[in-house]
Amino acid sequence: MWSSAAIQAHRLAEIAAAWRGIRARQRLGIFTEIEELDGFDFHNRMMADAIKRRDRRARGLCTRCGDPSPDRSLCRVCMVLQGLRSKHYRESLKRQGVCIQCATRAATAGLATCQRCRDRRNGRRRNAEIQAVRQTAIADASRMAYQPDPRLRP
Repeated sequence: MWSSAAIQAHRLAEIAAAWRGIRARQRLGIFTEIEELDGFDFHNRMMADAIKRRDRRARGLCTRCGDPSPDRSLCRVCMVLQGLRSKHYRESLKRQGVCIQCATRAATAGLATCQRCRDRRNGRRRNAEIQAVRQTAIADASRMAYQPDPRLRP
């Protein structure tokens, strides 16, 4: 089994090789059908990446590396790498004292999130709990409405 550092190093090498290939094709004037769209700005990397991800997803491939992944947008290796990147990012925000939810406001002392993000999260939880109680009450009421009165049995 590969270590996470080895997997990440391998992925970075693959990405670098892929970009070298794209640059070489552009220098030679050889473009893929994605790059030949009318009005396409060849220098807008974000647009090119978005089109590439959409194309890969439509073909059942991992949107990051292009390996087969028919049931998800990322393959297992890329999911693990994405989790590691997210964990590292959250830890760096914590070290800086920044909220890990919005990454814009200062976190409350001793906590990972700011007061505003905690209030929003708690509000969503309260709303979910209220909805669950309502659904339970509706289900109970509908069961009671359709149960015949035992005293009315012949």
